[in-house]
Formats: sequence, C-alpha cells, structure tokens
Amino acid sequence: MEKQELYDMCKSIIELNKKRYIIIKDEIENIITNNISNNIQIERKLDEMLDILLFYETKDNKMIRNIIFDLGNVIINYNQEQIINNFTKKEEEIKYIYDEIFHAPEWELMDLGNITNDEAIEVINKRNEFKYQKLTDNFLHEWYKKQEINRDIVEIVSSNVSTKNKRKAKLSLYQNIKT
Repeated sequence: MEKQELYDMCKSIIELNKKRYIIIKDEIENIITNNISNNIQIERKLDEMLDILLFYETKDNKMIRNIIFDLGNVIINYNQEQIINNFTKKEEEIKYIYDEIFHAPEWELMDLGNITNDEAIEVINKRNEFKYQKLTDNFLHEWYKKQEINRDIVEIVSSNVSTKNKRKAKLSLYQNIKT
C-alpha cells in the first residue's frame, strides 16, 4: 500500500468518526436536555448509539447490512498441523499431505474456486500414482470439517451486532470452494 493511499484511508476513517461523534453527542445532549429518565428509553438510545458507532456509513447515511470476515484465522482457527493430525499420525503420510496437497498447485486452485475438490483429487492421485488414494479422497472431502471455529469472534459478532429494533444480525458463512 502506498503512503498516500494509507493517508487517504486514515483521513476518511477520521472523517467518518467525526460524523459519528457529532451524532452521538447530539443524542446524549437530547437525553440530558429532555430529562429522559425512563431506563427503557435510555437503553434504546444507547442501543441506537452503539449501532451508529458500529455501522454508520457516510453514503446516504445508511446502516451497514453485512459484515464480511476472512475465514482463515479469523472465524476459523486454521492450523494445518491440527487438521492433518485428524487424518493420520504416520510421518510419511503427514509429509505427503503437506507436500502433495497443501503445497500443490491444486490447493490454491481449489481455494480460488477454479477447480472442485474432485478435480483436485483426480490430478493429485494421478500425479502420485494412486499411492495414497484413500487418504487423498478422505482428506480433501473432509479436511474443512476438522477446523475449529473461533467462538470468541462469533460471540462478539453475535452479541454486539443489533439494530434499533433489537434484530440480531445474521451471521452467514460463504466459501469459494466448488463442491
């Protein structure tokens, strides 16, 4: 990233936060000026202010409807060693998975969604003369199920994301892997 791009990004974040600050300041002044003492009304106002802090957008003053997270080491704790240990403990097979699956060009092609798991399995098995066919088939059909979800991040998103009407945000999982 260029210095100018970084500067512009920081400047826009500061401007956005200034707008957020003004809106929240006005809301707090409104609570004080109107002598609002009803806890339910105050709680609603605080909830609205939280929404403003989290989701206020400058374009058309709309709220953000979706938040996209990266999966690897954000929503999912991606750890190749732990994943492999779910399939084998044999050193030769561990080396095979690292070398012929994780570090193979097919892994990146699957990650980009350019080939399916079955297409990768076919190429990898042919390249390795079907020596580890069962391991390859099982691994590439099941590896993603063996990852641990980062419950802390999911909890933060689930508990803190709401709107004025107390609707919780929907957390959806999307992948770019063809199955």
